Amino acid sequence: MASWFQHIPTIIPPVDFFVLGEEYYSWFKKVKESVLVEYASLIKTFETDLEAYDLEGCKIIYPDKAGRIGKTFNLINSTMKTNFFPSIVPM
Repeated sequence: MASWFQHIPTIIPPVDFFVLGEEYYSWFKKVKESVLVEYASLIKTFETDLEAYDLEGCKIIYPDKAGRIGKTFNLINSTMKTNFFPSIVPM
């Protein structure tokens, strides 16, 4: 398992699941939530923005592309909500 918060540039290792830290506004209220997503789903969603990295099996998203994916990043849904993560890992 690995984490990726607020669509910042990051290296994405090959793992089973990712915890995404989403932050967006809904009805004039800031919403912070964590979403558990399968690796394959994450890669499929961002396949055009990710590039191969020097570490075996890893992908990377560079700063110029990370800024463009913010809206898509915050729209990723999962049936497995993990609302307890924000209290453990500050966002």
